[in-house]
Amino acid sequence: MIDVVDQWTGKWTEEKDYNIYPKEKWCMYDYLAVLIRREMYKPKTSMENLITIILLAVDNAIEDGTDIIKEDPQDIIWWVKEQGGLSEFDYEA
Repeated sequence: MIDVVDQWTGKWTEEKDYNIYPKEKWCMYDYLAVLIRREMYKPKTSMENLITIILLAVDNAIEDGTDIIKEDPQDIIWWVKEQGGLSEFDYEA
């Protein structure tokens, strides 16, 4: 899975409608944004911040020996739910 971000700024931008955004252009942030939207969760910070915190926590959990498939957005969201849900990761870093 390729992480697609603005080549000049390095910043990811959430799409307004993933139904019309070509799936071949999606990166992990896009996949997670779609799954978070399906949960009807409205981030208190920003979608980008929420996903960044989640991915950093996933990296730490993997280093600690937790069995998470980092390339599988569904597995990541499942793990997030086991940790207490999306709100546990919705804070400014």
